[in-house]
Amino acid sequence: GLTENVHKLANELVKGNAPGVAYILDKVVDALTEALVVYNGVMIRSDSTYYAQAQEAAGPGSEWAECHGRAIGLMGSGNLDERGRACLHLHSLTLEEVRPAMDPEYARVVEEAALRVAFVYT
Repeated sequence: GLTENVHKLANELVKGNAPGVAYILDKVVDALTEALVVYNGVMIRSDSTYYAQAQEAAGPGSEWAECHGRAIGLMGSGNLDERGRACLHLHSLTLEEVRPAMDPEYARVVEEAALRVAFVYT
């Protein structure tokens, strides 16, 4: 699941394993993007507008939108390390956004995992 993939991403970043980061990064970004658009009830018009619509739903210029832009490589340097670290932060931001809709027990597990990732890897 997503929590496991976030840990995998963090581990690959720590190991400096670029192929591992590249492999898991897109999976995590896709899951976080989907969580945000579903939570906000966004009807996607086209695959080509998916990320733009997600960023618009989060709020243009919001921390989520800017972090998402770095995670997908459209902002910042675009290198894998920066994208991976942005993705880890995006996980925390997405959790903050969707927490009201989460089952309390699941939210607790995800929050604990996010804290471990933040403590160990950032």
